[in-house]
Amino acid sequence: MKRIFLAIVVLITLAFLLGVIAFAGYYVYNKMKGEKGNQGERQKSVCGDGVCDDIVCAGINCPLPENRENCPKDCK
Repeated sequence: MKRIFLAIVVLITLAFLLGVIAFAGYYVYNKMKGEKGNQGERQKSVCGDGVCDDIVCAGINCPLPENRENCPKDCK
């Protein structure tokens, strides 16, 4: 009787882990699929906020860096 109970517990545990792995894979797949459409696009700079953002991130959807030429309001 103990072996049957142990086998059932092992099968339930494996089924649960398989479900978690499948959900994680589905989540990552959808996350990567959604980011493909945004490659190369940059957000507009936030010129006029009173801060000269001359150093910004280099990732996807980062604002354009501000300098004296493209944002004289902030960079004086």
